[in-house]
Amino acid sequence: MFRLGGPSNLILTTSSTFHFLWMLSTMS
Repeated sequence: MFRLGGPSNLILTTSSTFHFLWMLSTMS
C-alpha cells in the first residue's frame, strides 16, 4: 500500500505527516 517509488508519493507522505503533526499540536 505504501510504495515510496516516485516524488509524488514522497510529497503525499510528507504532507500527510505534517497534517498529522498539525492535528496533534492543535489538540494539545
